[in-house]
Amino acid sequence: MLINQTQKAILLIAFFVLIIDRLAKSLALSIWQFEAVPLSSWFKLSFATNPNISFSLPFSGPLLYLGLLVAILILIYYCLSFLRQAQIWPSLFIGLIISGALSNAFDRLRYGAVIDYLELHNFSVFNLADALICTGSAALIYYLLINDTIKQKPSH
Repeated sequence: MLINQTQKAILLIAFFVLIIDRLAKSLALSIWQFEAVPLSSWFKLSFATNPNISFSLPFSGPLLYLGLLVAILILIYYCLSFLRQAQIWPSLFIGLIISGALSNAFDRLRYGAVIDYLELHNFSVFNLADALICTGSAALIYYLLINDTIKQKPSH
């Protein structure tokens, strides 16, 4: 199967955001770990680690790694399936989820915890990978629900 321009663009976007997150995590480890950088009264670049799953829910260890591996493999399968069907939006959304998941998985394997660096006042510290996973998931769910609703509407 030859890859077309749209598929290349989706893969490049996913790769680009993965690289941006990796660079930001590198900065978090080398700079923000020692001194936070306030960008506003409610947002700053800082450093935190999270050995657990999203939102620090207490789930970690080998079962987490196995679950993440299975989830990533399933996402890759569906992304490739959507790409073959030339469905651009779900491919892009899943690509963003995969990028975020791979970046966080790399952290878990390398550091034993996910590196977080975006801090919202009175909320949490997270990273671009987390944002990609959440945004990609929400957009994919919305896209699939809207398409399902359109398919189910009776034609007059």
